[in-house]
Amino acid sequence: MPAYEQLAVLTSRFPELLIIRRFDYLSARVILALQADLQHLEKELKQYIELDEKNLDLRNVLASWGEMCEAVEEGQPILQVRKMQQIQDKLKTYHETILRISQVQQLSSPSKQNRSRLWTWLSSPDGGDNFLTGIEADPWDADCPQASSISRDLSVLKAGPDRLDSWLADSFIPKWHLSVGHRFRANVAEDLGLGRLWEYDMKALHLSGNVICVLLSSLAPIVSIQTLYWIPNTLGRLIAITGFVLIFAALMMFVSECRRFEVFAATAAFAAVQVVFLQGLSGSINCS
Repeated sequence: MPAYEQLAVLTSRFPELLIIRRFDYLSARVILALQADLQHLEKELKQYIELDEKNLDLRNVLASWGEMCEAVEEGQPILQVRKMQQIQDKLKTYHETILRISQVQQLSSPSKQNRSRLWTWLSSPDGGDNFLTGIEADPWDADCPQASSISRDLSVLKAGPDRLDSWLADSFIPKWHLSVGHRFRANVAEDLGLGRLWEYDMKALHLSGNVICVLLSSLAPIVSIQTLYWIPNTLGRLIAITGFVLIFAALMMFVSECRRFEVFAATAAFAAVQVVFLQGLSGSINCS
């Protein structure tokens, strides 16, 4: 009978399916509780400092932290020293917790397709056969009452491919597999007792994505220049330039996934090339 052992084998074989919860709510509660503790400790420390300053026997040692620690070891009741030691331990825990949670928050979110694939395996008779029931199935069950909130709380340890590669994988591979691929691809999970699973190498898709990027980056200036050459009036050329610049910026942002300042710089350079060509074209027409 399938169990967590089979799920662990599956997600270790296909790490993009290792979809886990970050527990953002619990993380926030822990941080807020530690912060509240430190708030009280800070208030107590200030009160102890005032009490120590009123103690005439301690005036000679309060100016030096080293002397205060030595005085405590000798048995003198310096309240702020003990409180500072307690604060140091709590503050260390607080900072370590913040850093760990901030690192977890940087994990990538899983794609809807991989969530669907994981749940399909869990519910398939050849796969997980619904061995997870109740609250333990909620992180992956799209039909559970908390599905909407849980979906915002999910992460995956292995980041997926970029947007273009993901689109190719989700659009092309399923159709290819159903029509042709299943005849040539062996079931990679049969020996592992995981049911029916097929694996496709993303290197070929990544290469296809690179070819598409090369073609798009080459066609953008070529098509724009050719179009501007055949438009007879200036107003039409300006409208065409506006359209080409918008298309170029969209390709940079959503296909190449460039950073915003890179999109600004590349789009400005592309627009400048169009304007220079337009000026040259207008000049040659006037001369003729």
